[in-house]
Amino acid sequence: MGLPSRTLWAEVNLGAKQNTEAGLFYQWGAVSGHIDASEFAFTEASYNSQQLNLITEDLTLEHDAASVYFGDTTVRMPSRDDCNELFNPEFVTIRSKTINGVRGMSIQSRITGNSVFFANNMGRFIGSSYSATSYPHFWTKSYGSDVNAVAAVVDLQGVIRAENRWNGLVIRPVKKL
Repeated sequence: MGLPSRTLWAEVNLGAKQNTEAGLFYQWGAVSGHIDASEFAFTEASYNSQQLNLITEDLTLEHDAASVYFGDTTVRMPSRDDCNELFNPEFVTIRSKTINGVRGMSIQSRITGNSVFFANNMGRFIGSSYSATSYPHFWTKSYGSDVNAVAAVVDLQGVIRAENRWNGLVIRPVKKL
């Protein structure tokens, strides 16, 4: 994209073939993704049964779904700092965009003009989902608390916030040059 840190943001979410697709949904720290809530219960009980509730720091590579998915330690989930840079208005412009009928948000570098699109992806929350009109949400590798982890929400300002770790969100991989 042309950000000062030289972080490359993937064009698509894990498990997606196009930037208009959601891809797979993950609980924070889980390395297995799921297509939707009908095949997997995104609940606190399912999260605890995988012992993911024992994680008490930022994710290491063994719990980083992007690194495991690609089998590449240079590809990883974004950190809180990566997202803060991605949302920094000094470096980017964020705007609503529709591609092939799919609403989402486009983030364009003020430095290079390159952009990345985040489709409204409907996270999975205890068998339900956000509405199709909500903003894109994705996990970071950053720890929040015993029950929360740090998620990024791509709205017109870009927001970093806490989400229940057992909720199902997509992951947008990054790689440092």
